[in-house]
Amino acid sequence: MKKSGKKKLVCLMCTAALVFSLSGWGVSYAQPEDVADDTNGMTESVTETAGTATTPGATTTPGGTMTPSATGTATEKPNNTRSMDVGALIASNPKLSTLAAAIEAAGLTDVLKGEGPFTIFAPSNEAFAKLDATMLDALLRPENREKLVDVLTYHIYPGKALAKDAAKLAGKEITMANKQKAQIAMNKKELSINNAFVIEKDIIGKNGVIHIIDMVLVPAK
Repeated sequence: MKKSGKKKLVCLMCTAALVFSLSGWGVSYAQPEDVADDTNGMTESVTETAGTATTPGATTTPGGTMTPSATGTATEKPNNTRSMDVGALIASNPKLSTLAAAIEAAGLTDVLKGEGPFTIFAPSNEAFAKLDATMLDALLRPENREKLVDVLTYHIYPGKALAKDAAKLAGKEITMANKQKAQIAMNKKELSINNAFVIEKDIIGKNGVIHIIDMVLVPAK
């Protein structure tokens, strides 16, 4: 099977997996009269974890350390964004407008303005477009905010990991901000996390770095 065919098959499998996973969580499709905000504990967890995270060159997971290695072939963004926090970088990037809306709906905007450091594996608009539209709309509703926070924090690594640092962990797992594991891999110089490929790397902000990916990551139930 050609490489492009394999990627398409992986896309279809991951889309089905996300729909199944979110259904298993019990994502609600009904709009309630009263909505409770259950994100305080989760956002505090993201901030606290990021504040104690290690930076490249120190041990980050039981599997290894983040030290320089060969980078992948994804597009590299010029380093002219260092005065902006990662949240502002996402909000200002037209390729990430769906993610920006999800971050706002989840109440994570202020969290991403924090000290960090954060590494964001940011799904592009095209990545979100691969999802079932009804499921995505349901996930963005206020009554499903807790589920949305879990999905989004599965895209945040609490520490600063440039592409060259992440590549050093190929074949190993890292712990994301929602406390679940994600697998880093290198395939012919292409960096991936789980089954999502990095298509634009090293968008550096003052409190972290963003790598744009081509799929939405699927946390376990």
